Amino acid sequence: MSGFEPVLPRRIDPKKTPDADEEVRHGRLDGPPDVRLFGGYFVFESPDASILVSLLPSLIRIRGIERLSLLVRLVGDEARQDNIGRDLVLERLVEVLLIEALRAVPGSDASPGLLRGLADPRVAKALR
Repeated sequence: MSGFEPVLPRRIDPKKTPDADEEVRHGRLDGPPDVRLFGGYFVFESPDASILVSLLPSLIRIRGIERLSLLVRLVGDEARQDNIGRDLVLERLVEVLLIEALRAVPGSDASPGLLRGLADPRVAKALR
C-alpha cells in the first residue's frame, strides 16, 4: 500500500495485539483518519457449525448503514471500559452486529447460500 504523502517507514509488530482501547494507525499519525476499519471473527460452537458456516459469506463489505455504525460504536465503547457485565454485553452486541450485517446484504447481491435463500420468500419458508 502507498499514499501520496512521503512518510518514514515505521515497523509494526504483527504479533502484538493492540489493547481494546488502542488504535492502530497507518499513514498520517495526526489529524482525523481517512478510513476506520473494524475487524473480527466469529466462532460457532454447535456440533453442526460447519454446515452453518459453509452457507455464510466469508466476507461482507458494508458502507453507509447508520444502524451498523451505531452498533460498532457501542461495541468499541463497551470494549474500552471495564464495567460489570462487560463480556456479557459485548457478546450480545456482537451477536446483534452479526445479524444486522447479514441483513444489510441485499438478497439478490448475496452469494448462493443461506442469505440468498432467506431473501426468497418461498425458499425462506423451507429453510425456517
